[in-house]
Amino acid sequence: MNYMKVRSKGSFFIAMLLILSFFTSFAILEGNALENISVNAKGFENTIIIEFENGEQNTVKIKTINIWLAKGNSFQVVKQELGWNSKPYGDGQGLTFSTSEVLNPGESVKFGAITDKKIDAINWKLIDENENEIGPAKTEIVEISQTSVII
Repeated sequence: MNYMKVRSKGSFFIAMLLILSFFTSFAILEGNALENISVNAKGFENTIIIEFENGEQNTVKIKTINIWLAKGNSFQVVKQELGWNSKPYGDGQGLTFSTSEVLNPGESVKFGAITDKKIDAINWKLIDENENEIGPAKTEIVEISQTSVII
């Protein structure tokens, strides 16, 4: 009888290890999804150019991109690449970009925007074709200087 208790506890322990390893590996895969999306933002005064690149090793196909500013800031003008549509929300604090196509692995898209005041960072979240979310995350804006290049 004592042997059965030990064996049952051992089986329970092994089952728990298998379950934990499954969830751990799933969490690692989910975390890597963010690493495979490259987001670069460059700015000059109130103008921002933000580029999203879907990593070549990804399997996700991006359908929607949401960007938003900190409270008290808003977008004044926005430009998007051909095939993408933009829709403001939250009194201009956020923008949703969507496409009838998808942003496949290895592809990138750029958006331009002018804000009401200079900002240091932009928040974003991606949604793939299966309605899975990637993010949210925050990207710092790299300031471009106005200095001329002397040849």
